[in-house]
Amino acid sequence: MLIDLSKATGTDASYQEMQNLAQNVSPKMKNIRRKRCLIIAGNDLIYGMARMYQQLTEGLLPYPIEIVRSEREALEILGLTATTIAELKS
Repeated sequence: MLIDLSKATGTDASYQEMQNLAQNVSPKMKNIRRKRCLIIAGNDLIYGMARMYQQLTEGLLPYPIEIVRSEREALEILGLTATTIAELKS
């Protein structure tokens, strides 16, 4: 699973909202057959929020959540030959 937040510039989510997200979404995501989840966080704020989500879901999901800083890094970790996410769509 690849979540691209590289274009996100900010968020107004509180810790409580992130906790609610983790608690409400995690049970539904347990049924999704994945080996890993990568979140692309392009700036420090989004990276911090992604880390918070990562910590809140630790032990709740059957796969790890990894956070990276770039599209290229995510694609390399996934072992894909595409150089951009747009290439995956075509």
